[in-house]
Amino acid sequence: MTERRKTGSVGWAFAAIALSVLSWSAAFLVIAFSLREMRPIPLATARFEMAGLIALGWLIWKRPKLPSWPHMLRFAICGLLGFTLYSVFINTGQTTVSVGAASFISNIIPIMTALLAWVMLGERFKLVGWLGCAVSFTGVTIIAINQPGGLAFGAGATFILLAALCSAAYFVLQKPLVAIYGALPCTAYTLVCGALFLLPWAPEATLQFTQASPSTMAAVTGLALLPTLLAYFAWNYALGELPAGLAANFLYLVAPLATLFAFVFFGDHPSVNTILGGAMAMLGTIIVARWGKE
Repeated sequence: MTERRKTGSVGWAFAAIALSVLSWSAAFLVIAFSLREMRPIPLATARFEMAGLIALGWLIWKRPKLPSWPHMLRFAICGLLGFTLYSVFINTGQTTVSVGAASFISNIIPIMTALLAWVMLGERFKLVGWLGCAVSFTGVTIIAINQPGGLAFGAGATFILLAALCSAAYFVLQKPLVAIYGALPCTAYTLVCGALFLLPWAPEATLQFTQASPSTMAAVTGLALLPTLLAYFAWNYALGELPAGLAANFLYLVAPLATLFAFVFFGDHPSVNTILGGAMAMLGTIIVARWGKE
């Protein structure tokens, strides 16, 4: 009976991973689709106001441990970086950068997280880790220089890189809080904070959302529910049932799946440079994750 229950839990954990990976892969596609009728900041606002309200409802229902004032400030910074700025930058970048290129550039978030952890938390890098960083950033450069504007300041690829940096900083800053409050409360607190920073754009977001086509309204709602809420909850459930290293391996599927979705639904054909640069970015990330840290 115990063995059957354990097998069932592992099965649900893999289902949760599939939900998370598919949701995060599809997010790049849904953002590109939604940007046809909504501007970057209103789109971010509509997405996170919906997600933030649900997260607030969850906090009221579950009543997790309340953060201290210093920790609340840290949650606010995490919300600003990991949700507000990340979403604004990724949306802005995707106005000119293809879905596949954006997903492969974003694939270096683990590398940036490791580098920031080295600077801020004192985590050590092996020589092979620095080699992995070089390979990954070379791949990103190959992708970026073949996008409109290249790596010039204000170009789409630059905004995608800024989004990746914000996300990496969020993961590093939130890491000490997870040990105190738990993964789900941390996600909920930062979501609410991220939504609060976007409140000034709520009227414009509401106007653009209500004037959009039904398909765009459904896309934005799905963006708020799946990759923003359910995927994070599912991922945290999976981490509770499976080794973190095993679960993390599935994240390497996000960029290839996003590129595949863009090909199937948008007819986007990834360039040779995107495929080559994406492969290098993924290889570098794998090197750092597997062998780069002490």
